[in-house]
Amino acid sequence: MPLPLDQLLAPLPDSGAGENLRYSPVYDKIKEARLEEEDGENFGEWQRPRKKADFPAVIKLATEALSTKSKDLQLAVWLAEALIRKEGFPALEQSFILLRELQVRFWGVLWPQLEDGSPEFRATPQEWFVGRCDYLIKKVPLTKKGLDWFKYYDGRDTTRERAAMAGKGNEDEKRESRDRAVATREAAAQEFDEAFEATPKGFYVSALAHLNAATEALSVLESFCAEKYGKFAPGFHSLRNLLEEITLSVAGLLDRKREKEPDEASPSENITAEAREPVRAAKQAKTAPAKAPSTPTQAKLTGPEDAYSAVAHAAGFLRSLDSTSVAPYVLVRALRWGELRTAGDTLDQSLLVAPSTEIRQNIKRLFVQSDWEELLAATEAAAALPCGRAWLDLHRYAWCALHERGCAAAAKAICSELRALIEDFPPLPDTMLDDDTPAANPETKAWLEEHVTPKAASEWEDFDRVSSYRSQEHAESAANGNGAANLFESALELARNQRFPDAVEMLKGQPLREDSGRERFLRQLQISQLCLTTGQFNIAYPILRNLFAEIERRNLVEWESSSFIVQPLSLLVHCIDKTSRDADQRTQIYNLLCRLEPVEAMKLQASRKD
Repeated sequence: MPLPLDQLLAPLPDSGAGENLRYSPVYDKIKEARLEEEDGENFGEWQRPRKKADFPAVIKLATEALSTKSKDLQLAVWLAEALIRKEGFPALEQSFILLRELQVRFWGVLWPQLEDGSPEFRATPQEWFVGRCDYLIKKVPLTKKGLDWFKYYDGRDTTRERAAMAGKGNEDEKRESRDRAVATREAAAQEFDEAFEATPKGFYVSALAHLNAATEALSVLESFCAEKYGKFAPGFHSLRNLLEEITLSVAGLLDRKREKEPDEASPSENITAEAREPVRAAKQAKTAPAKAPSTPTQAKLTGPEDAYSAVAHAAGFLRSLDSTSVAPYVLVRALRWGELRTAGDTLDQSLLVAPSTEIRQNIKRLFVQSDWEELLAATEAAAALPCGRAWLDLHRYAWCALHERGCAAAAKAICSELRALIEDFPPLPDTMLDDDTPAANPETKAWLEEHVTPKAASEWEDFDRVSSYRSQEHAESAANGNGAANLFESALELARNQRFPDAVEMLKGQPLREDSGRERFLRQLQISQLCLTTGQFNIAYPILRNLFAEIERRNLVEWESSSFIVQPLSLLVHCIDKTSRDADQRTQIYNLLCRLEPVEAMKLQASRKD
């Protein structure tokens, strides 16, 4: 049912927020109505039917209270919770709009009230709601039969199989355990696939539309809170990531439906096909017999957009002939970034055009699927559009695709051109596009700081962390008499002078004893230190993760010195903090560090807070 927003947002008498209902009977009634016991909960001798939440009652009570008695964020998030459980994806957009509009219209008097002007207590119910959404959204049905994301994931999760092979017991026992896990997963996949086949395509079309609308509404709410709350702003990052994950899952299911039931071509699809036509033509040209050079088309250009389209087609053609060439990537960006510079030193807000939802979702999907060729084609087609001016996420995706395909020169060129643009317009990464979404999301801002605009003052902020570990290596290398200590110092000096590839080659060129696993371990550790010294956290991370796996596999904790073990573990935790990866693994490693070297663990925790 549609949420009665006009009723919920109507002012109460005297334009106030009404009374504080926190200790009133209606709060207790809502708490009791939303109380729900888990399936399979054991009550011992006091067996009784499982209590189910009465969400219609929660909706009725909360709606009435918000409309007639109190403008209260806690009531609003309870109402949102009940609506999502009852209505599913359609309730998300309405819930985010309700939370924002309550604050916009009743900011001065809303419950919880401001404490000495601080909104800190208002963040609490919203953060509770964000945490609760992880369960609520995953419980929304993804098939007509009611199978949800948990069922969908069970059919694709191979964690149990990997855990079985890594567990205790002999090889036969491990294989038997793994086979049971495989059978369980395949049964879950079959159950979901059968339900999927019985679900009409329109179900997924509608679900995807509601998820896209919810994502946009959440971005508006998040921007509002960031502005009004400052350092006390509730964190929506996990909810945004969850929506992206669920959206991608639903989009994948819809794609499967479209394989059997294709859509009629929409205008946006025709535009995309037209943008990719030069690529297809160039691929055909590669295999066709060579022809004599011909004169470019003499079609008359009637306006700037015609000219831009012609340049974009030419760039696409050049890129398809040689995807490592720098020129096509610089060419399309010069067009749109040149428009931004037209207004001089100020950003013209009318030029900050956001991408369409279809473009956003398609690019994100290709990135998640690691389809680098298609991702590159999609990003370059979008870079030639008006959204290519200020949507900085787009250029991070393009850089990732180029980086993964080994097109280092083109990736570097994008960073160089973008650096020049940001130097001209420093506020650009913090700017909002015309749909109130940020020009750069948190991942893009981190990428900008690491690869595009590293701050001179902090460029070598990790050098001291690397240096603090070098004394032990120096002593060990000197004892071995192989000159490795001096070699590593020389490599570090190269890295500090922006010659990272030369530094790595210097280390790799030093011969190692073939039978010395310890020396190979230390060599990889040194390379990771070079990466950290130069801010190459995404490169250091897999190296350090492999070293941690080696520590576990060989049980090095039991027979190596603690200082030898602490060094890679500490660097890995630091790297995880820098790249926002693997929170669960961080906890595991940090707990091990607490046991081996509490002082180092305390330093890491302190640096994380800073």
